[in-house]
Amino acid sequence: MKVLGIDAGFSKSRATSCYCGLQITGRLISFDREPTRFHADCDLSKHFAIANYSVITLDAPLTPRRISRRIQGRKIEKLFSQGVFSNTKKGPQPSSIAVPEQGWKLYHAGMDLMSKLKGRSYVTISGLQGVPRAGVYEVLPKMTQSLLVPPALVASRPKGQKIDDFLFPQLFDRKGTHRQKIDQLLGEFRFTKDVEDFISIISRDPKKYHEELAAVVCAFQAALIAMGRAELVGYGGVHEGYYALPPVECWDSDWRQPFEELANSEEFKKSLLIKRCPPAI
Repeated sequence: MKVLGIDAGFSKSRATSCYCGLQITGRLISFDREPTRFHADCDLSKHFAIANYSVITLDAPLTPRRISRRIQGRKIEKLFSQGVFSNTKKGPQPSSIAVPEQGWKLYHAGMDLMSKLKGRSYVTISGLQGVPRAGVYEVLPKMTQSLLVPPALVASRPKGQKIDDFLFPQLFDRKGTHRQKIDQLLGEFRFTKDVEDFISIISRDPKKYHEELAAVVCAFQAALIAMGRAELVGYGGVHEGYYALPPVECWDSDWRQPFEELANSEEFKKSLLIKRCPPAI
């Protein structure tokens, strides 16, 4: 099985988007496509056959139906903007589509990109039932990484350093201090040497390879979806959305407890869905 992770960018003058393809053969996870940067207006169908990828993950806000006028943000963004998840606590708070120069632009870049992924449509959280679903899922690399380690570690990053760049070497590098978290999620699956070597290159200078780094994490999350080791957390509705994340029981307990409190609060518990992805392999 092949999966694809895409880190979306909205620049049309610089190649700030990046894709990474992984192939799962037996119990080995290898590159199908090494991380490759591209421009926002690139026709990806000229790079590879989109139909070859069962699961595609996209790091950009997505909704089942396109929003034409900017609104006050999705509930999933608001949920993960509270308490220990918030920017004020140096947490992995997502950008909101209500923010004109960041979230709103990224939303349109993501929706434009999704429209180019012919043959693969957006998988809605309410439509995920007990069968594997080929299609496009929304991911958030900094959230995928943050939830696997204590909030105190995330908050300890140097001023000005991005969460992704800070955590990736610790989680993904073969010598990373928290690499066991990735291995636990992979279970009997393992990266091949070419993937491990590329991860080590990124880990030596994560700021330089930030787009490649994000694409690898997107592809990793796509692999977790295919293996049935991911959960969708979010809301149904034509203008709502979700994040595909590691299963809640795999989160560090200092994230899990405040999340459960928020999930059961009056503000967020209504219509909140947490759905386990069925394995496709």
